[in-house]
Amino acid sequence: MKKIVATILLGFLSIGYLLSPVQAESTPDQGAKKVELTEVQKKEVKKLQQDMLKTKKELIGKYIEFGGLSKEKGERITKKMEAHFKELEENGYIPNWERYHRHHHQRD
Repeated sequence: MKKIVATILLGFLSIGYLLSPVQAESTPDQGAKKVELTEVQKKEVKKLQQDMLKTKKELIGKYIEFGGLSKEKGERITKKMEAHFKELEENGYIPNWERYHRHHHQRD
């Protein structure tokens, strides 16, 4: 009898533990570390970003050529990619990660 009661009690405690919400401790400056790249690092990242932009433009061109995208939509996508590259240049090739989380998380 004691074993049955102990097993039931242990079962309820286990279920309660599994169903309890788990929250990570958040700090206001989490991920807010300001990073500055050296000139050598900036050149390296710039080259990679330029290569990616060129490759993506070629890919968009192929989609247009094969009929997967209209020319107008391809141009809009290309303009957006170029604007993103310009923004990266202005920010020293450091992405603005906060921009991507502003709707999902509130900062204190």
